[in-house]
Amino acid sequence: DSDLMQALRDRFAVYQGDIIGHNVKGDLVFLAYYGIRAPKARVWDTMIWHKSQTIWPTEGIGLKWLAKKHQAAPAYEADVHTLWDQKIPTSQIDPEKMRNYLAGDLWHTECEMLRQAQQPMTYAFKLSTDYLPVITNMEINGFHVDSQVVTEEIVKNIEEQKIIRAEIDTLAQEAGVVKFNPQSPQQILRLLESLGIRLDATDEE
Repeated sequence: DSDLMQALRDRFAVYQGDIIGHNVKGDLVFLAYYGIRAPKARVWDTMIWHKSQTIWPTEGIGLKWLAKKHQAAPAYEADVHTLWDQKIPTSQIDPEKMRNYLAGDLWHTECEMLRQAQQPMTYAFKLSTDYLPVITNMEINGFHVDSQVVTEEIVKNIEEQKIIRAEIDTLAQEAGVVKFNPQSPQQILRLLESLGIRLDATDEE
């Protein structure tokens, strides 16, 4: 419906409220393909918030997993996911089931955002959120690269790696290390010790 699409474009163009979502970049890209952008809106991505809390996440960050953990949510997605697993297209799924599924996503996303908002905002989260419009534009429009410059940099890096490797091999030979393997912690330790660099034993990785 062209009238509806234009109404959405006009509304989002002046919208200054919050856009809340879990992995919301995908939604922003989808809307942008139809000319719907919200340049004045504030974005809160509940998935990015979780990613920004630690360098190496040890737990799931999917919305359904978080809903079960923090809101003790039942498996509201089971009916729809089962049908998707059976290769049944969304257009053939009972509309009532889809409404319940989407309502569950909306509800738990908002609950997760409210829970996150009560905690200190990390710099990583703010930075990621600030860059989200730029990343979205890059995904929509792509970006140009100079293939010649890229090729020159690759060749340059390869040559630099050869020089560095030759220097390391020379140091290793002087230290009496035969067939030096830079991936070997023991050989690296022996090489450093030969150069007068001693490292204290530690259990840290």
